[in-house]
Amino acid sequence: MVNLSEYSGKHLTRLLLAIFAVFLIVGLSVGYLVNQIGDENDGEQSTQKDTQENYEGIVSHTNPAFYPQDNISFVLTSSSGKEIILLKATDQKLEVAEGHFVTVYGKKRKTTDDKLYLLVEKIVIKNVSD
Repeated sequence: MVNLSEYSGKHLTRLLLAIFAVFLIVGLSVGYLVNQIGDENDGEQSTQKDTQENYEGIVSHTNPAFYPQDNISFVLTSSSGKEIILLKATDQKLEVAEGHFVTVYGKKRKTTDDKLYLLVEKIVIKNVSD
């Protein structure tokens, strides 16, 4: 058994630094391994259900009271006014693109009442002359 009372001053500092270094290396190694295992599992799941989708149309406002639990306020419509897909974003990109002909990119999700919507990650506003 080690008598800790003999450690003081520089010896105690060296001992504490050595213990800190050992735990730091072990912690980083375990964290790295857990992260690698998690990334492998996420990769398998994301290829199955999170494929990137894209649609073209006009971003239009819809009544948020239709989807109160999902906080959906926008829909992508064709030039004739037919609904293509519901749209949702985590920022204000849909508000900026409202009324414009766009290509939207994102991942399909389902609302609480099992209707499909696109969680928009990127919007490209098309020029009318294109």
